[in-house]
Amino acid sequence: MYLERLKQVSSTKRGLQLAFNSGDSEVSIELSREAADHMLQALQIAMDTVTGEEQLTLTVLGHQVVQTVEAKGLLLRTKELGDVVFSLSQTALQRLITDLVHLASSPLSHRLGSGDEPGQERGKIGSSGN
Repeated sequence: MYLERLKQVSSTKRGLQLAFNSGDSEVSIELSREAADHMLQALQIAMDTVTGEEQLTLTVLGHQVVQTVEAKGLLLRTKELGDVVFSLSQTALQRLITDLVHLASSPLSHRLGSGDEPGQERGKIGSSGN
């Protein structure tokens, strides 16, 4: 089956409903939440390979803190990917709070992602302590 264009995505109780245009017809498939997560991971890996792992900038429309017995997290409603949940360790959570306070108190001319020292990035993904 060859699908030409993604026409619509909607959330269902079981996962995601995807509607595609294929020639003159429309094809619809439903993915479980697990399958949708796997597909997103596979697409992200493919995009990282194609783009040389360029950073993806997300436009955040809203947020909510979430907590389970196992983890604390942050749900972000984004323009590009919809709802995304980040599960954070206690160390990562504390660093994020510190970095956000620093960012909020910085002048607007302060570059996004820049740290206190030239060449340093605060809260950089993959840095020690995360």
